[in-house]
Amino acid sequence: DMVIYITSKGQILYVNPAVQQHLGYPTEFIIGRSIFEFVHPDELEAIKTAFEDILNNNSTRRVEYRCRTAGGDYIWLELVANLFQAEHDGSQQIIFTARNVADQKSKESALRESNATVRALLNSPRDMALLIDKNGIILEINNFAAQQLKSTPQELINQSIYDFATPHSVERSERARQV
Repeated sequence: DMVIYITSKGQILYVNPAVQQHLGYPTEFIIGRSIFEFVHPDELEAIKTAFEDILNNNSTRRVEYRCRTAGGDYIWLELVANLFQAEHDGSQQIIFTARNVADQKSKESALRESNATVRALLNSPRDMALLIDKNGIILEINNFAAQQLKSTPQELINQSIYDFATPHSVERSERARQV
């Protein structure tokens, strides 16, 4: 994890070696700069608001934001910030611990895209589309399929597909599952 100490004005006082490893900046480049210089413009206001909340309410905050690397790219970080009083001068300072969550964000994005694809397929206006589990329980169903079964999607979700099947189709399905 990266550890960063900053003043109540946002000036960086200390960074541990993990900061250079993850962000690529030498320690001497970062010390004395504003923490806000490294925040993606889209998250800057949210970070400033969180910063003010920490100072005004002595709260602990967890925030995800994009941070600029030495190469100019942005990576997602999860930041936990705590307010403390410096022993040497009694000033308020904030300690950040941060970790790279770029892989997690990438997986979340892929999941959102996959869900959007499933939704697009399920919302086909002319085809019956159902998502069922291995036991035949309906997990999702589109409006067209529900209309063909003379019901609504909400009424059909968590029902067994076999409740709507003919005895012949149930028998075929049972044989296929045994193979």
